[in-house]
Amino acid sequence: MLSPAAHDILPPDDASRGGLQILPDGPSAPRKLWESLSSEILRGGTTILVCADNRFQPDFLIIKARQAGRLPEEILSRLHIARAFTIYQLLSIVSERLEAEILRTRSTLVAVSGLLPLFSDAAVPSREAFGILEQLLVTMNRISRQGVRILIPVEPTPSPSRRTRNILLRIRQMAVPADQPPGGG
Repeated sequence: MLSPAAHDILPPDDASRGGLQILPDGPSAPRKLWESLSSEILRGGTTILVCADNRFQPDFLIIKARQAGRLPEEILSRLHIARAFTIYQLLSIVSERLEAEILRTRSTLVAVSGLLPLFSDAAVPSREAFGILEQLLVTMNRISRQGVRILIPVEPTPSPSRRTRNILLRIRQMAVPADQPPGGG
């Protein structure tokens, strides 16, 4: 059972629904990501962060733990992290290891951060990047239909390139907004 302090800081429970969800793009997307992770953990869940942007923020989780009267170590132990520095590493993590890790940790929430900048890298040929993005989104969508919520935060990009706009469009076609139930209704 959650302490009264935890109930005061948690948003409504939507962790029971699976689905591939995009956090509304804007400057608040990273904060919403960390709020979602901390809320799931404070409810007793386990989460996975596939970090492709090297922006791990343990301080946010520690503050939330203390606000809820919980030990930071307890909260941090419920977050499993995988890092990807290339689109190839990200695809490998998601397509070859994520499902086993979800089963092993009994995670109900997965967040994949840094997707847009990673795929917008001009060093990777566009055709190759879009092919890998498609494989990644199809795999995440399939996994999410098994009852695991997968969040993709999208931060705004100043003066996005055509490629970046097309990548964002494809992500939006495959994912529903996080405040909308999967299935669009």
